[in-house]
Amino acid sequence: MSQHSVSGNLIGDSINATEQCMMPISVDASPDQWPAGVPALAHVPGSAPAPTTLAELTTMAVGGPVGEYVEATSESELIDAVRQADEAGRPLLVVGGGSNILAADAGFDGLVLRDARQEVSLLADDRCGGVEISATAGTTWDDLVRQAVACEWGGFETLSGIPGTVGAAP
Repeated sequence: MSQHSVSGNLIGDSINATEQCMMPISVDASPDQWPAGVPALAHVPGSAPAPTTLAELTTMAVGGPVGEYVEATSESELIDAVRQADEAGRPLLVVGGGSNILAADAGFDGLVLRDARQEVSLLADDRCGGVEISATAGTTWDDLVRQAVACEWGGFETLSGIPGTVGAAP
């Protein structure tokens, strides 16, 4: 599904992750390896009751009732939910952080599918050429920046504070 490969300049879904002669990174830093004092994502997938309105899923806090809600934490869950909605002829609304959605008060009578996959993988690490990463669409920008800082990947700092997830569709 939607993964963004990061390299080059900010064009479309790409971000410059190059820093002069970076030290090689041997492993990805998971949230439990982040430096002390760096909080993990506030919303832990599956930790809260399922939202009953779109207002609970959008940063503008507007929108009426949802028909059905599924939170996918893996690619297979995401694919299964899309296939089931398609086979049933149900309307489908895929959301991430809800930062680019202005929802109607009438709500959405279909399947609201939240992509809650939060994975960042190191694809390449060139000592003088920078790093190339892949991040799943449900990864928040702040979590991507936290991991980049923890791994000493330069160039991501200016992305902190962007609402939503890396898979957002502007």
